[in-house]
Formats: sequence, structure tokens, C-alpha cells
Amino acid sequence: MSELELHRYPTVASFEDAVLPYLLDREAEHNVILGICHQIKAGVYRDFWLTAVTDGQAIVGAAYRTPPFVLGLAHMDDDRAVDLTAGAARVDFGSLPAVVGAKASASRFASIWPALSGQTASLGMQQRIYRLTAVREAPSPDGRARPATETEAELLAQWIEAFAGETGAGAMHAPADWVAMRLAQDAASGLWVWEDAGEVVSMAAYTGPTPNGIRVNGVYTPPERRGHGYATSCVATLSAWLLSRGRTFCFLYTDLSNPTSNAVYQRIGYEPVVDVDQYAFGDP
Repeated sequence: MSELELHRYPTVASFEDAVLPYLLDREAEHNVILGICHQIKAGVYRDFWLTAVTDGQAIVGAAYRTPPFVLGLAHMDDDRAVDLTAGAARVDFGSLPAVVGAKASASRFASIWPALSGQTASLGMQQRIYRLTAVREAPSPDGRARPATETEAELLAQWIEAFAGETGAGAMHAPADWVAMRLAQDAASGLWVWEDAGEVVSMAAYTGPTPNGIRVNGVYTPPERRGHGYATSCVATLSAWLLSRGRTFCFLYTDLSNPTSNAVYQRIGYEPVVDVDQYAFGDP
């Protein structure tokens, strides 16, 4: 059996030179790590950790982290790549808040991390990545989708805070900062709303561009406005707009504990790619 080797990359350029073809073979699965590379180059993250594992000249796995956030695993072709990544993370960080990755890889990492770090591990959110190349028929509720405006920033920040509370999804930024970043409405990120009778009733955002795609996220409708198809239509309209702007794919994540949202996104045209699990780590 050949010996694997782990590499740490001090720059995004060196990481992409070595690993980009491997990541693009599964672009939908790797949408977060590709998007984070874009954000590092844009100056969003100044502290980052990018690694890859090789078997001879071949890449067999990769990982990323933007401290203090979770460690993410790219696709791992060899279980030993997970082991090497966990060992490197122990050396470089000591402890971690969580790991996220495809089910088998995340489970393996979580099974060996307690012995390495002394932390406990518990299964958290279970998600599915979807990919869309064309929008199918969507509901047509009253109203329309449009880009959000500065006047709605406070309301949308409240919605993002509520979204995090309902889903248990960890926030990468404070809600107000999250909204402010997306109100720029550029090629890399944006925030849309569904407006009905002059009132904003739902929202959806996009961020994390990859070479051919972009991620849709932040989909939220307040409880009193649900059941009218607002979020579905907002996502469908936004996704079609992103495709019309030159994106080949759109990606999104769903919570597998919510069968309704998974069914809705599939009706729009999103197709399952891979299931991913997050494990939280804590003090003994």
C-alpha cells in the first residue's frame, strides 16, 4: 500500500494550482470550498487553512478551514486521507468546533477526533446538496421577486437571526454583517426578496461563486407568511436569473429533517448530489 502525504498551502494560488482540477471533478459537492477560495481572494477571510492529501502525484482528498469556524472536508478518495487531515488539524488547532463533510468522511473524522483531541463528538445537522441546471415550473403566488434594498436591511437581519435559531445552522457572520455583504448585489453575492402588495414576505440569497456555479442560501419566510409558495417562487426566480447571467449551475443545501423543503426544491428542478453531515465537538 502506497504512503499518503499531507500538504499545507500558504496561498490560495498554490492550493488551486495543485487541487483545482480535483475539486472541479465534483464541483457541486465542492461548492463551499471553491466559494471560500473566491472569498479569500476577495479579502473576506485573512486567516485560512487549506490542505490536500496526495498519493504519489494524485490528489486523494482536501480540507479547509477559516478559523474560528468549522473544518470542512472535500471528497476523500482514501480513508487514510481523513486520518491524515485529522492529525494535521490536531497539530495546527488543538481543538475544533465541528467538522462537516460527506457522510462517510465526516463520520470517520468524528470517530477518531475524540482520541486525538480529548473532545466529545455528536452528530448535528444532516444535509443534502442539490444542483440545478434549469428551472422547472414553480408556483405563481401574488407578488414578485426583486433585489433587496438598504431600507429592508434591519428586517432581513432579523429574519436571518430567526433562520439560524430555527435551523440550528451556525452563522459565519453576524446577521447585520451577513445582510450588508449581500446588499452589494454583485456577481459574487446578493439578496432578493419576494414582495406581495408592497410588503416583503420572503427572501433568498446567493453567494460563494465557483467557476461554473453559485450557491443559493438564506431562504426564509416568517411563520405567519408560510404556505403561499413565496419562498419557492423566490428561489425559482432567483435561480433562473442566476442561470441567465451565465451560471451553468446553482447549488443549495437542505436540512434532511425537513422533507417539505427537499420536495419543493426538487419540483423547482434541483437534483440531489450528495448528503453531508456535521459533527459538533465539545469539552468532555
